[in-house]
Amino acid sequence: MALPGGIRGSLAVIVATWEEFLAGRTASGPSLRERRSYLTIGAFDGLHLGHRRLIAAVTGTRGPEDGKRLAVVVTFRRPPGHVFGRPEVPGLILSLPQKLRRLAALGVGAVVLIDFSREISTLPGRDFIGLLRGRLTIEKIVVGPNFRFGMNRDADVHDLAAMLAASPTTVQAIEPVRLGGETVSSSRIRRAVREGGLAEAAAMLAAPHEIDLAGVTAAREGPAILRLSRAEVPQVLPAAGSYVVTGRSPEGDVTGTLEAAENSVVVRLARD
Repeated sequence: MALPGGIRGSLAVIVATWEEFLAGRTASGPSLRERRSYLTIGAFDGLHLGHRRLIAAVTGTRGPEDGKRLAVVVTFRRPPGHVFGRPEVPGLILSLPQKLRRLAALGVGAVVLIDFSREISTLPGRDFIGLLRGRLTIEKIVVGPNFRFGMNRDADVHDLAAMLAASPTTVQAIEPVRLGGETVSSSRIRRAVREGGLAEAAAMLAAPHEIDLAGVTAAREGPAILRLSRAEVPQVLPAAGSYVVTGRSPEGDVTGTLEAAENSVVVRLARD
């Protein structure tokens, strides 16, 4: 497990809020419509092996034209289940800065961030796709076989293909990744973390589970000891126990332990 304190360096990815996207602009100014794009849509909480397979299908190098296309991810600032406080989503896997940094590292060129709201939840699927097509030049949309979207999640990948049948946009459904006989999923990763199965979670994430402490209130109990309330940490935390961690900051990495209790977590880092 790693405990990064923030983002190192700048993000090599264009970011647009949903409002900016609808207005035809991005945080850095230019419209995304000027380049042809490959697009994938999803919550992408964790960016696990299954997510990476989807993203590889929009960023992959299969010919000289790929460099002219923009790999776009449409995702949520926070997964809907976390917004609603559903018990099956007890915490985030990635903070937003972690998510954007990893998307950039995977070769994604632009990210559209949706704040889940009543307006979004009641938007019919056909209208949602129409908004995307009106602001992007989409050559291909890549989703998983169980992808659902629109009001009450009543549209699926077959409906998506039917919506786009008369357009130049193709739809590609990517099969999920299985590991240890089970499908890799965000819910499985959360369960593994909560049960202390950090090695299993890391295998599914292709990276250690990281807790982003930037902006998290912590009581300092010594030069290298932090006490955190579980309630203050938006990300999923492991079960009670002691775990080896690596603390990461711009000053460098340092090893230590995380001692998890029912309501609190104490991080002890080894300092020279």
